[in-house]
Amino acid sequence: MWHYLTFLPCGLALFAQVALSAGSSGHVVSSHPWKLATALWLGAWVATLLILYGRGEGSMFKDFVLQREGGYWLGSAVMLSLPFLAVAALRRFMFATPQTASLTIRVTLGVAALVGWLLSPGLFVVGWVTGCVFAGYPSCM
Repeated sequence: MWHYLTFLPCGLALFAQVALSAGSSGHVVSSHPWKLATALWLGAWVATLLILYGRGEGSMFKDFVLQREGGYWLGSAVMLSLPFLAVAALRRFMFATPQTASLTIRVTLGVAALVGWLLSPGLFVVGWVTGCVFAGYPSCM
């Protein structure tokens, strides 16, 4: 159920975040990387949910319980946002230091995106279960 193809939208969004934010300019508007990270995270999260719920036995309309599903969604959204926030913070930090070269920035952000994609299934599952527990759904506890 939790394989990397399910999280391909997350990987693509992280690499898009790097491609769109790893320009060679040294000065950026402070809110730009955060807005980009938020938009790409939200798109990746929704796409991942659609993939999960689009499967045969995981249909959203079969055995739908709002309390449980709401916990799943909230927890997974929070945890899946972490790689996007980390890449945005790293990008912001690296552009604040004038000594870094453009290639170094691209490589570092690319590695951060790759690591974020590798961690995204685990983060998603932890958020999925944690959200369900915090929502108070009895079978999650």
